[in-house]
Amino acid sequence: MRHGLQSLNGTEPVRELRAPLATTLTNSGNLPLTITSIEITGANSTDFGQTNNCPSSLPPNVSCKISVTFTPLATGNRSAVVSVTDNAPGSPQSAPLTGVGTSPSVTLSPASLTFVPQVLGTTSPPQTVQVSASYAIDITSIETSAQFGQTNNCGKGLLPGGKCQIPLTLTPTTLGPQNGTLTINDSGADSPQTAPLSGTGQDFSVTPSVSSTQTVAPGQVANYTVAVDPLGGFNRTVTFSCSGAPAQSTCSISPTSVTLNGATSAPVAVTVTTAGASANLAHPSSFPAAGNRLALAFSGLPGLVLLGWGASKRHGRLFYGAIFSCVLFALMTLSACGGGNGMGSSGSATPAGTYNLTVMGTFSSGSANLVHSTKLTLVVQ
Repeated sequence: MRHGLQSLNGTEPVRELRAPLATTLTNSGNLPLTITSIEITGANSTDFGQTNNCPSSLPPNVSCKISVTFTPLATGNRSAVVSVTDNAPGSPQSAPLTGVGTSPSVTLSPASLTFVPQVLGTTSPPQTVQVSASYAIDITSIETSAQFGQTNNCGKGLLPGGKCQIPLTLTPTTLGPQNGTLTINDSGADSPQTAPLSGTGQDFSVTPSVSSTQTVAPGQVANYTVAVDPLGGFNRTVTFSCSGAPAQSTCSISPTSVTLNGATSAPVAVTVTTAGASANLAHPSSFPAAGNRLALAFSGLPGLVLLGWGASKRHGRLFYGAIFSCVLFALMTLSACGGGNGMGSSGSATPAGTYNLTVMGTFSSGSANLVHSTKLTLVVQ
């Protein structure tokens, strides 16, 4: 019973995965080869990995393949052994594995970026990734994915020891976590280079916190409460307005704006005040009209004049005082009652019906204009 294993070696930048190299295990004997285990051992065993298609019993004159990967964890020479434990003489059989860990041709610093939470539709302040080349490279493209953007001064390549800057921004258009990647395609052996990008999109919501329907009679007040919730850590100021209230009513909001703290809901009170019917008092129909009252007032003047004609001079002042009082009374009566028509008049009440109110919350700042609303129902009976 015989077998064969081929040694493997490679060179790879630190922490970069090398494409698998394969070695072949062949049973050259006349009996089946019973394989107990295939594993990697040795000084730098964690730098190597293996997969295989070898059965537990390998028939005579049949081969199977063992694929080995190399991911150096440090620079310099790295070594290990792939070992096959079986029932052949001299088990375990082994094949040496060697590799060299090198410094990457291109490095990114920092290796990843996390942006602070950003309001939907707004652009974050830039954060910069620096690109460094250990030898000359040509740069084919620099790209970002998802809702991240970039500018750069890298040009078409870098000289040995060269550096360039890539400012990156986040402009979220959807709520919640934002994940993307910075990708640099170049002529380096370890191309493409990538850096994970992450952030959060912020928004707010407006919803009824109790009942969205209130029923009142004309002249009564309907009270609602809506909840304003921060989403994704939203901590800005939201202003409110109300529309859709029926005629002869008013809709008011308190407070008219709230500044959210990014974590807890804020209540807003909505009040709709309706109008009831009102009436003016009518004068009794038996009371004389203004013209008749004036005539009655002055009808007593001739009698007063006749009586006063024969009065003594010492009573003259009383006589003329009485005449003045009668005239003054007539004028006051005419002024107080001259506008009346003997009929009452009613004021306007809020019409009965079902009304849809809209409470709208708005955040505006620069290019951002977030608007969210909720519906309330008012029933006037």
